[in-house]
Amino acid sequence: MDGYGAHHATSRQAGRDIGDAVHQALEKGWDGKEILRRLPTLSPAGREEVAGLVDRLEEPVFDELRGHVWQREMPMEITVGSRTVYGIADAVNVEGNLVIDYKTDHRMVPEHHRLQLALYAHALGVTRAALVYLRHSVLHWFSPEDVQRGVHEAGELVRRMEALDMAPTPSVEVCSSCVFHGICGDAQFGHARA
Repeated sequence: MDGYGAHHATSRQAGRDIGDAVHQALEKGWDGKEILRRLPTLSPAGREEVAGLVDRLEEPVFDELRGHVWQREMPMEITVGSRTVYGIADAVNVEGNLVIDYKTDHRMVPEHHRLQLALYAHALGVTRAALVYLRHSVLHWFSPEDVQRGVHEAGELVRRMEALDMAPTPSVEVCSSCVFHGICGDAQFGHARA
């Protein structure tokens, strides 16, 4: 692996470690002091970062999420066509008709997570789904139409996989976030719609 590749892999793993620690802290209800004490495998800087990300939930942008009783880290088994998809919903409030997923990503790309939240919402019978971008202090809501479209797209993906239909479906929007856009002869470039 070249220098860039090794650095990129290390950076991705560090990002996963921070994300996993944030999820653990939220699941356990730890505050900043508890995080500093309970996560000894992270560096001091890593523990500080996790505490800072968790503390962002106190910002006004997330006021709508307070006052709910949340079921945390709910295992999901979702049937899509003839297949079963497994996942873990970060926080669910069925009475509030809501499922949320915490993200610590450096980049905000809600479309990368739409199918995930759509399937969770569909399986739970809720219509409200949101991403909580802690690093950016942004609450991104998916509309009920986004959820329906995501469920439909998941079904279409399963149908295509079962038919062994692996033909690319290029568009500026899809290609802008595809990991193969640099080597794909069908890739389309330009500005994706916001």
